[in-house]
Amino acid sequence: MKKLHYNAPDFAVPLLVNAPPARTAPAPQNGVVPPDFYSTTNFPTYIKVEAGWQLVGDARMDAVIVLDEQGLRCVEPRYVGAGTAVVLGQREHGEEGIFVNENPFVTEDEDEGRDVFSFMSSGSSRERRTDYHELAELLEADRLQSGNTLWVLGPAVVHSGAREAMEWLVNNGYVGVLFAGNALAAHDLETSAYGTSLGINSQGRAVRGGHRHHIAAINQIRAYGSIERAIEAGYITDGIVYACVKHQIPMVLAGSIRDDGPLPGVITDALEAQMVMREHTKRVTMAVMLATALHSIATGNMLPTFYRRDGEMLPLPIIAVDQDEFVLSKLVDRGTHQAYGIARNAHDFLLHIVTALQRVRQELQAPPPAGEVGRGSELMNRVTNHSSLITHHSGRVAFYSPLNPVQSGISDYSEELLPWLADAGLDVTLIVDNYRPSNSNLLASFAVHHARDFARLHRQQPFAAAVYQMGNSPAHAYIHKALFANQGIVPSVVALHEYVLHHLVMWMALNGGRRKDYQREMALRYGERGAEAARRVLLGQTPDSLFNFPLSERVIAAADQLIVHSRYMAAAINEIAPDKPVTVVPMGVPLPPHLDRAATRARLGMVADEFIIASLGHINPYKRLTPSLRAYKAFAMERPNSRYFLVGSISANYNVQRQIQALGLGERVVVTGHVDTASFNDYLAAADVCLNLRYPSAGETSAALLRIMGAGQAVIVSNTAAFAELPPATAARIEVDGDEEALLLEYLLALADQPALRAVLGRNARRYVARYHTLEGAAAGYDAVIHHQPWEADTYANSLLLTDDLAPTPSLNRANDGSPLLTARANNDTPLLTARANNGSPLLTARANNGSPLQSNLQSSVLSPQHSTLVEALADAAADVGVAPDDALLHEFARVAVELGVDMSHPQFDQLTPQRG
Repeated sequence: MKKLHYNAPDFAVPLLVNAPPARTAPAPQNGVVPPDFYSTTNFPTYIKVEAGWQLVGDARMDAVIVLDEQGLRCVEPRYVGAGTAVVLGQREHGEEGIFVNENPFVTEDEDEGRDVFSFMSSGSSRERRTDYHELAELLEADRLQSGNTLWVLGPAVVHSGAREAMEWLVNNGYVGVLFAGNALAAHDLETSAYGTSLGINSQGRAVRGGHRHHIAAINQIRAYGSIERAIEAGYITDGIVYACVKHQIPMVLAGSIRDDGPLPGVITDALEAQMVMREHTKRVTMAVMLATALHSIATGNMLPTFYRRDGEMLPLPIIAVDQDEFVLSKLVDRGTHQAYGIARNAHDFLLHIVTALQRVRQELQAPPPAGEVGRGSELMNRVTNHSSLITHHSGRVAFYSPLNPVQSGISDYSEELLPWLADAGLDVTLIVDNYRPSNSNLLASFAVHHARDFARLHRQQPFAAAVYQMGNSPAHAYIHKALFANQGIVPSVVALHEYVLHHLVMWMALNGGRRKDYQREMALRYGERGAEAARRVLLGQTPDSLFNFPLSERVIAAADQLIVHSRYMAAAINEIAPDKPVTVVPMGVPLPPHLDRAATRARLGMVADEFIIASLGHINPYKRLTPSLRAYKAFAMERPNSRYFLVGSISANYNVQRQIQALGLGERVVVTGHVDTASFNDYLAAADVCLNLRYPSAGETSAALLRIMGAGQAVIVSNTAAFAELPPATAARIEVDGDEEALLLEYLLALADQPALRAVLGRNARRYVARYHTLEGAAAGYDAVIHHQPWEADTYANSLLLTDDLAPTPSLNRANDGSPLLTARANNDTPLLTARANNGSPLLTARANNGSPLQSNLQSSVLSPQHSTLVEALADAAADVGVAPDDALLHEFARVAVELGVDMSHPQFDQLTPQRG
C-alpha cells in the first residue's frame, strides 16, 4: 500500500467561489425535517455559509445537516428539534452550496482524479488473492500508533473454530472495541463452560444433551448477575469475551428478536444499542467486519470514510469478511464504498491474519540490515506509513493518583479513566505512594513507580507534564507534597476534585508536627474566624464550619492548569484566582450494566414486591442521613412494605447504627458496609428510588450519583453546589432548609405512587450521563488541557448526538423561581407540594389513613423544654473546651439524646455540668 494524503478541495475555483450559500429551513416539529432536506453520505462534506466553505462534523450516511449554535453537524432526522435550521438541496458539486469530496485520498504519485480508495478495491471474489501480510501490516500500524480498531463479529467466529485466534488478537492489543450480538457472546461462553458451540464439540461431533448447553450457560451467568461476576467466580476461564473483560475492551452486545436469554449486558433496545455503538464509532481508526451481515451493514452506515487526528484528515480502512459474496456486495451497495471485501470463512481468515501478524512482529524485532541503525528498517517505515497513519506520541505524562487497594472514589475514577487516556494517545506513567496497585490490568498496561523515583525518572526521560488527582483525604497527602516539590520542574495539571481541601491539610499538619503552621495559616488567610476554627481543631474538634475555610488556595496557585468537574467549582476558583486557567471536564463514569431487578433482589435476599430506597456511597455525617432516616420513618408508616438500604463504607467518626436504633428502624434500615462493584450494581438495580443528599459540600462531584443516574434510577439530591447543575428533568432536588424532611417525605411518597414518574426521571438521567459524563469525553478534555488546546464540555457533549433532548417530565412543574415541584396527587386527590405556607415553604398536605396530616410524623422544629435544658447543660460543659453556645452540633447532640430517652432528672446528669465557683 502506498502512502495516502488528503486531496483537499480547491475552493478558489470559479464554480465554488461563485456558488451560492446553502439554503436552510426550520424543522417543522421535533423529529421531522423539511421535505427538501439534503441526505448525507459518509464522504467529507462542505457547506457554504456566510464565513465560507466549512467541513461538516460527524459525517455519516443517511443523516441531515443542521446549522445551530454548535455549527454544522450531521444529525439523524429523529434527533432534530423543532425550529432547527436544516440544510436543503440535492446537488453535491457546489451548485447549491453543498460540496462532497468524493476523491478524498490519493497517493503521492497518482493523478488527483484517481479513484478514492483504489488501494482497497471493494470487489470480492474467492478467486482473488488476499495479501494477508499487507493486511497484517495495516493492523500492526494501527496498534503501534495507539489506534482504535473496531471488530464486528458474528457467531460463526465461534462455530467455525476460530475462537482461539480471535482471543489471541484481543490479548495482543489488536482489538480496541468489539460489536456483536447475544449469539456470539452466548456461544463463546458456552464453549468455555461446556467445550461445545451449539452442542458441537471441537471435533465437530454432536454431544449428548448439547442442544441445551448455550441455554444452560446463559442461565448460569444470569444467576451470577453479570458476565464479569461469572468470570470473577471462575465459571468462565477463556475465550473472546473473557479476554475482552480482562483487558477492559469495550463490548457492545446488541440484542435481536431471536435471542435466547439474553445474557446480562445485552442491550435489548435497538435504538439504545445504536446510540452506544455510534458513540464508539466516533473514535474508530480502522474496522474489521467478520461473518455478520446485519451488524456489518449497520456499523458501516455509522462509519465515515475518514477520521481526524491532530487536525489531519486520514482514511478509515474497513475490512469486510464473509463466506457469502452477496453480503459483501450488499455492504458496498449500502454505501460503505471503502470496504475491502474478502470472501472467506471466519476460520480461514483469522488463522491467516494471526499467522501474518506473528510474522510481521518477528520481522519488526529482527536486527536491522547492515548499515542501518535502530528500528529504521524498510518494513517499519512501510508499516508506519500505511494509509497515512502517523505515529502519534503526546509526550510522557506523570499521573499522580491513589489507586486500589487504597479505598477511594478517586482510585476507582482513575482506574476507569486511565485506559481512555491511553487511547487518546497519552503516554502515562503512574506515580503511587509506596505500594503496589492491585489492578492487574493497570500493571500490564502502564509503568508504575513510587513517588520517590520521580526525579530520577524525569532526569532519564523528561515528562511533558504531571497530572495530580487532588482530593480532600489523607490518600492525597503524597500528591499534595509532590505538587510543590515538582513546581518549576514539570508543568502541572491539577484535577481538583474538591474545592475544600481543609481536612487533608489539617491531617497533614496534625500528623506532621506542624500544628503551629496550620494555626498560623488559618489566621493569616481567614482572620479571627479562621484562628478560632483552628483553635477548636487543636482542641480535638472538627466543626462543620471547616467547610468555610477551604485551604485550597496554595494548591490553586501552584497549578499551571486546573481541571474541575463542575461550573460551580470553576466559579469558586475564578473568584480567588481570576487569571488561573480552569477547564470544566465532566467526570466520566462507565454506564452501569442493565441488570434484571427481580434477579438482583433474589440474590440480595429482598422481598420481590417491597419498595426499596437506597443511599449508595461512603456514609458520613454530611450525607444528610439524619433527615433521610427521619423522613423514611414517616414514609414507612405510610408504606410499611418498604426498606431503606445504606450501601457503602462508614466513616469512623459516624455512628449511624445508633441513630437507626434511636428511631426504632432497626428492622427496616440495612447497613451493608463496603461492597465490591458487582454488589454495588446489584443494590443499585434492586432499588426503586435512590437518595444522594449532601450538605455541607466540599464542591465535589459525586461519582456514586453519576452511577445511580447512569443506571437509569430515579434519584433525589440536595439542591446545593455542583448538584444544582443537574438538569431538572434528571433528578428531584430538595433544598437543605427547615422543610428538608417534609419535602423529602413528599417526594418519596409521590415517587412511590407513580412508577411512570420514576421511569421518566431514570430514563432522562441515563441519557444525560451517557451524553455528558463519558470516560471518552473526560479523556478528550484531559488531552486538550495537557496540550493547551481549547476544549468546551457542553460543545463536546452536544457533538455526541446520543439522544433527543431530555424527555419532558409530565409530573414536574415549575414554581415562580424555576424550581421543580412535584404535582403528583395523594390518594385523596390532595396535591403534593403545591400548597404553600405564608412564608413560601411547602406544606405537607398528604394524609395518613386516618386523615390526619403526616406532618405529625416528623420532628417539630420547636425545641421541647427537655431539649432546651439539655442544650444549655451541654453548652456549659463544652465552654471550657471552646465550643460556642450556639454551635449546631450541640443542638443535634441534644436532639439525638432526647430521642434516646435521656432522663434529665437522673442524678448522673448532674455530672455533665461542671461545678463552678
